[in-house]
Amino acid sequence: MTNPRVLTVATLASSLCVALLVSGSAGGVVDTQLRTRSVLIAPPSGAAVPNMATLHAVACPLTGGCWGVGDFQLPGELTQPMVVLRSLGHWGKASSIQLPSGAYPKGYASLSAVSCATATTCVAVGTYNQLPMVAFEVQGRWDRARAIVLPRDAARGSARTGYAGAVTCDPRARCTLVGNYTTAAGRGRSFRAAAVVVGSDAELSPGEALPFSELQSSLGAGPEGVSLGGLSCSGPSRCTAVGSASVRDGSTSVPVVETEVRGTWAPPVAAPLPPTIAPRTAIAWLSGLACPTPARCVAVGGVQTAAGGALALVDVLAAGHWHWSTPPPVAQVLKQVSCAGDRYCVAVGVVSTLPDMSFVSSESAVVATGSIAGLPAASVVRLPSGGPGSANRQVLQSVTCVPSAMCTAVGSVEDVASHLIAYIHAVASTFSAR
Repeated sequence: MTNPRVLTVATLASSLCVALLVSGSAGGVVDTQLRTRSVLIAPPSGAAVPNMATLHAVACPLTGGCWGVGDFQLPGELTQPMVVLRSLGHWGKASSIQLPSGAYPKGYASLSAVSCATATTCVAVGTYNQLPMVAFEVQGRWDRARAIVLPRDAARGSARTGYAGAVTCDPRARCTLVGNYTTAAGRGRSFRAAAVVVGSDAELSPGEALPFSELQSSLGAGPEGVSLGGLSCSGPSRCTAVGSASVRDGSTSVPVVETEVRGTWAPPVAAPLPPTIAPRTAIAWLSGLACPTPARCVAVGGVQTAAGGALALVDVLAAGHWHWSTPPPVAQVLKQVSCAGDRYCVAVGVVSTLPDMSFVSSESAVVATGSIAGLPAASVVRLPSGGPGSANRQVLQSVTCVPSAMCTAVGSVEDVASHLIAYIHAVASTFSAR
């Protein structure tokens, strides 16, 4: 599903079961297996009817509260960025974010990632008019989004494209963000930028191109494009990012890891694939990353095989080397992962089926649990239906955990009436693991 449209929040216990401690309105849907509960969330004022809204990412700082970011549709199919706050156990109504100055008002715009130093100091990144942008929450107020200046070798004119896909901030609101752009030679490359919130002001550096390597041993001919989508930093000059490197026509891709040590980024290197997967015949990627310590990480993503199958991808960093880890059999794609220390990690994703003779695909939300050493277990989460049809697409997109093992995940639910008309509704659930 290209544009998921619904928010869901879930919290899971380290023993692979969930203690239900829910505050919310009546009428929510409760999942009997994971003991989850979901309630609807109102989109910003002026949103299109039927409801069309989604949250792609969530951040819950240690100071309390959670911010979800995503997009919603105005009448006329105009997609705009939005944010929503959970405070004192309740999600409020979503609010829109103003586009950067000079932005074309009728283009697609969305926020795809967010990181918060406190509940009143956050940085969110995304795209507008096929260009990267960043939005700052300063002293509890979200300002107009700003354009990110692309590296000098970026394409010009209508070929100038890019987006920001990940951001992470330390407790002092010093942030690193990564994204992707198209060069003047038509190649896909990745970039980094720095942001910081100081008092009532926010500063943003221009985008800086990250090193590139051909990875010929993995792809035969070198990759034409590199894309980064997951990021974790242990300091302002020590980060790890994950993504994929692909040949130009997109027929083959391998997962990659790119690291920064003492302020210097190294070129991307290929990440491990399952032993049964041939790198030169598969499409594989990493989209989520969690590093409880600089030397221990877990990354998640997916693999599409040459035979048309799909399976989740889990790679772990230990003893200085990346290793492939057996993924949970339920999940087909894992989108994001977060850890509360190194003993408890949660990943979210989807599994697809064809439920009936209509041949309309069905997607179910999946939660995988484990530790920094791997994610061996997974369960399907039942999310609510917000419209008159059956909820045949349920996807968890992002997850974040705090040290108390409280985790919050966001995703989407699409209700389809007679498999013809889609109704997409925002929904939220809150849990606390003990």
